Amino acid sequence: MTKRSILLGAALAACLGGVAMAQAPADPMAGSTATPDASASSGADSASAIAAVKPGAPVKDSSGSLIGTVSRVGQSSDGQLAVVVQIDGKPVNLSANILTPAGDGLVSSMTKAQIKAAAKAAG
Repeated sequence: MTKRSILLGAALAACLGGVAMAQAPADPMAGSTATPDASASSGADSASAIAAVKPGAPVKDSSGSLIGTVSRVGQSSDGQLAVVVQIDGKPVNLSANILTPAGDGLVSSMTKAQIKAAAKAAG
């Protein structure tokens, strides 16, 4: 499962590098013109909000289409925040860096089709 999570993360990054670049960078200061305190705070706030999402919460794409539901939130083997989402009855590990808290759930920078293709490519 750990190897699959790592491969899925790598496949997601490789398939949609441009989409991932539109999201908050892993380093809150990378490419930012905000002050260090403001940038670090917003990254921490987003991570806290994602970590607080409850199982069953909806995960949608940017157009509002349902992708799946949250199964659990935790850390990947490399210590990064990750979310397990049930998509068509199958658990898929998503890196929190492609997710944004919104209302009672999350919004993904990737579509359901893109996530499924990346998961399939990861094996």
